[in-house]
Amino acid sequence: MTATKRKPRGLSDGLILRGKIWYAVIRQKGRSVWVSSHSSVKADAEAIRNRLRVKRDEGGFNPDARHIMLADLQRLAEDKYAAKGNRSIKRLKLAWKQLRDENTGLPERALDVTTAAVTAYEGRRRDAGRARSSINYELAMLRFAWRAAIKARLLPADSLPVIETPDPKNRRTGVVTAEDLGKIAQHLPEWAAPIAQFLFLTGWRVSEALALTWRANVDQRRKLLRLEADETKGGSARTFPFGSLPVLETLLTRQRATPTPSDFVFHQDGRPVIYKKLRKAWRAACRKAKVAKFILHDLRRSAATNLVDAGVDRGAIKELCGWETDSMFARYHIVREDAKRLAVAKLAKALEPAAAE
Repeated sequence: MTATKRKPRGLSDGLILRGKIWYAVIRQKGRSVWVSSHSSVKADAEAIRNRLRVKRDEGGFNPDARHIMLADLQRLAEDKYAAKGNRSIKRLKLAWKQLRDENTGLPERALDVTTAAVTAYEGRRRDAGRARSSINYELAMLRFAWRAAIKARLLPADSLPVIETPDPKNRRTGVVTAEDLGKIAQHLPEWAAPIAQFLFLTGWRVSEALALTWRANVDQRRKLLRLEADETKGGSARTFPFGSLPVLETLLTRQRATPTPSDFVFHQDGRPVIYKKLRKAWRAACRKAKVAKFILHDLRRSAATNLVDAGVDRGAIKELCGWETDSMFARYHIVREDAKRLAVAKLAKALEPAAAE
């Protein structure tokens, strides 16, 4: 009697009843993966099996996804930031410290982070007194890492929980006028005043200004400031033709002629300017000048507003100052009251002929 060859268990997809719960069994990478339907209805497990089959055939099913932890997502996010040279990696790490806090953070296993878990996390952060903008940043870093994991096929495409980052309604609207800057500059140290004026004129970020060197970033012949792609937050090279702005050209000429030699455009006795010292000097000067509590970043918003008021094309402004999108630019352009009055006056003038008829 010839023995029949029995088909080994686990070589094909199937459905298995364990107790009262049905499981979908998917064959992947030489092994069987059991996925619970959490249901006593066989059809529920069958639907899961069919869905996982499609994912497997499309290459989107990773049986090891259940072993991916938040720590893995954090490392992935940090690696991506490091590869791009993002200077905000310190802030990224602080956000992940909150996301993984053992008392108030999210579940450690990635697939346990559901939409409900994200909502509960938001509530705990609000109860702790955190600002909406801070919570939004933390959630944005979670979403960034999760999408990277999906792209790397570490997590399934439909695993991303709903992560909403509503408008915090508290964006800054501070605009430093030329008059304000004049008052503040009177109380700034000699090394700090030119930096403030540069930021007011160009709209560049403080970090970009402090890193400028004559050798790498200033083209004296073409009268051009230049940042390479790896020197900007957005990862795009940028230029600013300072020769077309006499006040800026004069400022740079004076910086070049400072008694203490330095390759840095802005320096303190030849040494690089420390941001914390600059910020401290700026705050003290604002207080002494008795103006609003401006922050240095308000100078970037001021430059955008001045350029718009001067009639500069929006696309040109984005190129000069380094805004990638219209939505980001809109956060910095503040329509001043005098500009609104001028607009209404133009409307009144346009309507005069019609009113006379």
